[in-house]
Amino acid sequence: MKKVYSLLRFCLVVSAFSSLSFSSAQAQIATEGQEFWFAFLPHAGATNLRIMVTSNDSTANVTVSMPANGGFTDINQAVTTDKSAIIDVPVGNIASAGTGDFGFKLRSDKNVSVYLLNSKTGSLDGTVVYPHDSSQDWTRSITGNFSDYFVTTPEANSSFAVVATVDATDVILTPSGGAATTVTLNAGQTHVITGADLSGYRVQACKPVLTFAGGETLTQGCTATNHMMSQMYPFETWGTRFFTVPSGGAITNYGVKIVASTDGTTVTIDSLDNNPITLNKGQAVTIDTLTRPACFEASAPVTITQFMKGNNCNGNGGAATGDGNPAMVVLNHVQQSVDQVTFSVDTTNTSSVANRYLTIIIPDGNQNALQLNGQAIPAGSFTQYAVCTDYVHATVDISTIIPSGVFSKATLSGGNGLLAYVHGRSANDGLVYSAGYNVSKIPVSASGNPNPTCTGTSTTFNASGPNNIASYLWTFPDGSTATGTSASYTIRSTADTSFSVKATNDAGCDSTISFTITVDTIILALPEEAIVCDTLTLDAGAGFSSYTWSNGANTQTTQVTEAGTYSVTVTRNSCRATASVRVVSGTLPTSKIAVSPAPPTANVLGLERTAYLCVEEGETLSLTADSTNTAESVTWNTGLNTNQITVNAAGTYIATIRFSAGCVVVDSVVVQDVCEVKFLVPTAFSPNGDGTNDGLQIFGKGFFNLDFRVFNRWGELIYFSKSQENQWDGTAHGFDAPNGTYVWRAIYEDVKSPGTKIKKFGRVTLVR
Repeated sequence: MKKVYSLLRFCLVVSAFSSLSFSSAQAQIATEGQEFWFAFLPHAGATNLRIMVTSNDSTANVTVSMPANGGFTDINQAVTTDKSAIIDVPVGNIASAGTGDFGFKLRSDKNVSVYLLNSKTGSLDGTVVYPHDSSQDWTRSITGNFSDYFVTTPEANSSFAVVATVDATDVILTPSGGAATTVTLNAGQTHVITGADLSGYRVQACKPVLTFAGGETLTQGCTATNHMMSQMYPFETWGTRFFTVPSGGAITNYGVKIVASTDGTTVTIDSLDNNPITLNKGQAVTIDTLTRPACFEASAPVTITQFMKGNNCNGNGGAATGDGNPAMVVLNHVQQSVDQVTFSVDTTNTSSVANRYLTIIIPDGNQNALQLNGQAIPAGSFTQYAVCTDYVHATVDISTIIPSGVFSKATLSGGNGLLAYVHGRSANDGLVYSAGYNVSKIPVSASGNPNPTCTGTSTTFNASGPNNIASYLWTFPDGSTATGTSASYTIRSTADTSFSVKATNDAGCDSTISFTITVDTIILALPEEAIVCDTLTLDAGAGFSSYTWSNGANTQTTQVTEAGTYSVTVTRNSCRATASVRVVSGTLPTSKIAVSPAPPTANVLGLERTAYLCVEEGETLSLTADSTNTAESVTWNTGLNTNQITVNAAGTYIATIRFSAGCVVVDSVVVQDVCEVKFLVPTAFSPNGDGTNDGLQIFGKGFFNLDFRVFNRWGELIYFSKSQENQWDGTAHGFDAPNGTYVWRAIYEDVKSPGTKIKKFGRVTLVR
């Protein structure tokens, strides 16, 4: 049989490096809720089926129905905050053997707690009921989306009832050491099995069911008889450390029954001198000779049920003492402890129970501020457990706080990590039930690395769950699957974020957890190959926490001048990536700015290159950076990035011409505003080194192809220049020329009339 009941989705993004868990469960106070399902066990001659309801914060409106019993009239009841409400249902609705329509559903508009009493004169017991909301995510309930119980009952005349919460629920029933049978139940139907000792009977379903177990006229090794009942706890809620419940009065004798969840489970009981008991999965053992409060510690989760003995063998001398019949309660383990709890107490003398007690079990040191209905519980009331001395216990007579005859509620507060049980006795009756507890579930969970997972790396996931999980099936983003509690997957890209694991128990029921992880992809923008002609800048990109280049650099960029292979390793969080680039040598292209109309000067590279236009007359020039049209990009100092620009003003125009990352040419041209030629030579200069007029300088513009010469008074050539930028320093043949008058001659061409030679003469006086 295989049923799929629920798909749970969890999407998490976390940043700390630790174990990341995606879980299918969460904690809540188990005995508070808005929907409860239950049944009353067979009890021959029962005269009262009672539901007790408490509301803690505000008045609650509850409805009791029997979904499978069309003849039942719903019961509506207001539950105020000052006391518990009592709802008695007709005894004809008590469950009977086989499949029947005896399941109850209680629905409330506020959070409430629910307790049951099943009684007749001289025979009763009670139980707390934990909520289960069939319309909500199953993590809100102690019962999972598949159900698994091992039943615990007394030794004779036992019974248990299974209550279905949804239609078409297939329930697998397997006796200890026997063959499984399957029954199908609809919502509100029950299936009851009766017999001798039914302990170890396994109840499994792929949908939520609730199980109650006990018996009718049970002796527990004594002549006294009594009805017993308690709600069973699902497999995944079992625990490893328990403390037994000391009874009121002078009662000392009691017994326990232990059922294990795992083969080879060892259980240590302090009252048996710490001799361990070894149990296999589903195996039950009875210990019937306990005479003092004890602690139990197990190597794997177990469930422990305590049986109070009847008045002939409870250690207090018989019925005359008022300490009467047997009762049973499934013990809460320490992981189910609470800090405070509100619970119902039946003080209406139902079946003549006169002595009512509250037993409190709490870590030693946490008991000092405890209060019951606002009244302090003296710290001196507590006694340490004989062996597990880190815990203490106290049994309080409830009648000292809640008057007899008042159907009421009690609140135990001011604690930290407490367990509480209500129990009562008279000469012929006895009952015990848990006051309330927290859910402590072993969920199906998946864990892995919560940091952003890096592409190209293998990520390992681990699954865990209760001991009834038979297999785990992982589904990965690429559609592949893996089995087992551990699975690995290599992340391919940032799209590889969605994962799921399906846990299937040994009844064929499965639950799937889907989750996402954050994937970090480091993309390095280095090319496979680059050319260096002069200097090449390699850039690994921004946004990384560290850089390590093969040339020793540890910055985002590095400059290289030689061919070779260069690699860089970058890190971000826990991710690391490495890339390399092959750098080859290239020849720097010969490129220069072309001017149109062409200037009258020879095109020589360098900032001294000059072109001319007349701004006044609206002349323009067209400048082309790369005449070969092979450049990757061109950037002008004007902000333009086109290969060709048009200019209409004087200035220096610079073009950065990029042929590749390592081959860049920078060229410029100076544009002068010339409408007519101007040529000026000073008439005197004084080369005496005072920094003023120390050289003979030519002024003007609009001329080119200059031929400038200076002669002494004998006509001898003593200075020659072809550039306006040069100056005569007043020397001749390496010696200072004497003071006097010298003749100069200049031949040049007008930029506005190229080809026409202009000749000029003049005199200059040298004065030192």
